[in-house]
Amino acid sequence: MYIHTCTHTTHTVWCIIILYTVNTFIMSFFNYVDSTDYELTNEDMLRCCYDEIVAEAKDTGDFPMYSEAALWSAASFKLEDFKNWMRPLFAFEDNDN
Repeated sequence: MYIHTCTHTTHTVWCIIILYTVNTFIMSFFNYVDSTDYELTNEDMLRCCYDEIVAEAKDTGDFPMYSEAALWSAASFKLEDFKNWMRPLFAFEDNDN
């Protein structure tokens, strides 16, 4: 898990709230993998999406018909969906400047 260290007291409170909210929010997006096993980096979240796609394909019995390239392509699309799904969570204004 990615943890951001804040130096300003108001920011520290917001960071704690955001981290708690992000972890709770993310867990409802993925059905087959535990997103807390991955860091909140682009690379790790792509791997998380790939693992989710593979697990879902195996669960539905569709796994044999996917090539490796198709799985990674689907993971890229899922990552974009995930980023769009997370955007409202980070759309707050920083008025402390």
